[in-house]
Amino acid sequence: MSELLDLQRGDLDVSGARLRITDGKGRRDRIVYLSPTAVHALERYLTGHPPQPPSAPLFVHPSGHPVSYYWVQERVRTWGEQAGVSGVSPHRLRHTLATRLLNLGVPVTTIQKLLGHNDLRTTQRYAQVADPTAEQDYRQAMARAEHALSLAPLPLSAVPGAGQAETVPTILVVKEPLDNSL
Repeated sequence: MSELLDLQRGDLDVSGARLRITDGKGRRDRIVYLSPTAVHALERYLTGHPPQPPSAPLFVHPSGHPVSYYWVQERVRTWGEQAGVSGVSPHRLRHTLATRLLNLGVPVTTIQKLLGHNDLRTTQRYAQVADPTAEQDYRQAMARAEHALSLAPLPLSAVPGAGQAETVPTILVVKEPLDNSL
C-alpha cells in the first residue's frame, strides 16, 4: 500500500493510461497500466481537486492532506462490506487481481512484472488457478495434441504375447511432429 500512498501527481499519465511507481517493491521503478474505468475514475477524482505541482501527493482529502494507510484500509473494507464482501483489504485486492489475470490467460511472468515481484514464486503464491481455468487449459492443450495425432488400428500380433487374430482397437500415430508448446 505504500506504493499507493507515495504516488505523486506527476506519476499519473492519464493520456497514456498508466502510473509510474517510483522506488516501489524491491526498490525498483515500474509502470502500472490503467483500465479505461480506472482512468475515468481518476479523471473524475482530479476534477474535484485543484491543480497541484507534479510533486504533490496524488491522493488527498478535500482538506489537501494526504490520505493515510488507515484511511485507505478502512475505505476499502467499508466498500467491500457495502458490496456484500467481508474482509476486503488492499492486499486481498492484489491477490484477486493476480488470480483474475491468471484465469484470463495472462502469463504469470506478466503478472509478476505488474505486481512488482522480483521472485516468480511470490507471484505464484498470489495467483490461484481456478478449476474451470485448469479444465479449459487442459481441453485446449488436448485439442492441439489430438490435431497432431491420428488414430489407426494396429494388429494385436504387433503386441508381444498376443494372438494372431486379435487386433488392438486403436493406437496413436503421430501425423506431424509435436509442438513443444503443448
